[in-house]
Amino acid sequence: MSLSIEENDVAYTPFRSATRRFALALAVASAFAGTAALPALGQGLPRIEIPNIDTPDVGDPSDDQPDTKGDLVFHGNYCGPGSRGVGRPPVDALDEACMHHDACSPAVGTGLPSCGCNARLAQEAARVARSPRIDVEQRAAAEFVAEGAKVLACR
Repeated sequence: MSLSIEENDVAYTPFRSATRRFALALAVASAFAGTAALPALGQGLPRIEIPNIDTPDVGDPSDDQPDTKGDLVFHGNYCGPGSRGVGRPPVDALDEACMHHDACSPAVGTGLPSCGCNARLAQEAARVARSPRIDVEQRAAAEFVAEGAKVLACR
């Protein structure tokens, strides 16, 4: 009895899923590290939709959206390197997880957060991603954050 695995067999699905997760994690780590992932790593993989990025209008700073000094905050007030201003309330559960991570991380560019700090972000964001009470777009953003937190550099 011989077993052969064809390219379209179900047996390949977990491998492809793991490959997609690895590519997503690598892309997130590259974004946080300020580098670009090699193009060859993403070839042959399906495109992943990334949540829209809300950034302040550089030409018209306001109190609602203060200048982020080049920091990339892609969700709420705290998700992404930096924040929109310490003391602002989180806009939702995912933003609260990011706020907790910011509280235990050094300022952007001054050092690495502890591995425990990153693990807490991964756990809290994964909890948001699994919640059926949260809309699909926020759950996708939470999964993005949870997977990215697993590959962030730490001390």
